[in-house]
Amino acid sequence: MYQQFGVFLDRFGFRCINELKLEENDLHDDPSFIVNSVQSYVRTGSYDIAKMEEREREIRAKAEEQLSHRLSGVKYHFYQWILKQTRRAVKNRENLRFARTKVFGVARNLIRGMGAQLVRMGLLQNERDVFYLTIEELIAFGEGRGVTLNFGELATMRKREFSILIKHSHPQIDSF
Repeated sequence: MYQQFGVFLDRFGFRCINELKLEENDLHDDPSFIVNSVQSYVRTGSYDIAKMEEREREIRAKAEEQLSHRLSGVKYHFYQWILKQTRRAVKNRENLRFARTKVFGVARNLIRGMGAQLVRMGLLQNERDVFYLTIEELIAFGEGRGVTLNFGELATMRKREFSILIKHSHPQIDSF
């Protein structure tokens, strides 16, 4: 089981909540989401894949039967063609989203690596502070054309400003 979990993390460990936010922890960082999900399936006993697939087939068969009673002839065939095209489009959309998420996972790891290197160089205190720098600043630094080496101060200032922005954009509700 442990080996299977490792294989799962190798294939899908780049996934996370808010996948398009590079600063988010992925499943490699915090696999508790998956562990809790599996525990929930085990507790409820709802992890029989064959039963889930059979239930889906029954739902689909019932829907197709209802459809065949409501549509016939050209309308039925046109509907079937539209349904086939829609399923293909949804599959392609989801495959594209999955690929995009993989790319963001790679970018997340690259930027974290940059953060770790900046910590080793003494330019940042915490590798996660790299997310308070812009991509342009990181590229310029790497190319030797950066305008500052005070990344720590820059990150601290931006963290402070970010917390102020969050506070003002999400005011606390005192009536609760």
